[in-house]
Amino acid sequence: MSRIGNLLPLIALFSISVLAQEIPRAEVFGGYSFIRPGSLLDRSQVRHGWNASLTIPVRKWLGITSDFDGFYKEYPERSFADPFSNVMLMEKAKTSFHSFLVGPQFSWRRHPRITPFGQLLIGVGYNSSSKETRGPVPPLIESPSVSKISDTGLAIAAGGGMDLKLNEKVSFRLFQADYLNDQTFGASNNFRFATGIVFRFGKK
Repeated sequence: MSRIGNLLPLIALFSISVLAQEIPRAEVFGGYSFIRPGSLLDRSQVRHGWNASLTIPVRKWLGITSDFDGFYKEYPERSFADPFSNVMLMEKAKTSFHSFLVGPQFSWRRHPRITPFGQLLIGVGYNSSSKETRGPVPPLIESPSVSKISDTGLAIAAGGGMDLKLNEKVSFRLFQADYLNDQTFGASNNFRFATGIVFRFGKK
């Protein structure tokens, strides 16, 4: 009996390791995300949006990830005096940022339900801004004039997160946190956070 008792922990560890070795053929993530440019303490520039990714595992610990995101912000309408005519005008501004990134994702799949991961991604970022000006105030009857500017540049993200397995097909991404640097309109250092659902397809 003592030998059997000594073998039970080994059998349990072996069973867990077998379960942990199962990896999907593909993982698709989608969920809520926000990006905060510059200082983490500055909430005025936070943009809310979405994040999605496709990961193809090539090893138990390594996958290739394609990452997409989009973030948007609309600023409150404000009035200002035109410097040439000295009449009051109304202005409303919108900004958006999108990135497409590709790179390796490193996963620790020893636990049957929890999978921490880290990633290093590189690609392109697209930043755009538009301003709609109306006036004079009052009566705001003139057609608004819209000006738009945009820029495309290099984007790099480095970070990680943790997934919680709900069943064989679905996991919940507890968090994903990345440092994201983009070279649009000059260099910008950003903090990106995401959470959502991971769908797992097939087994290797």
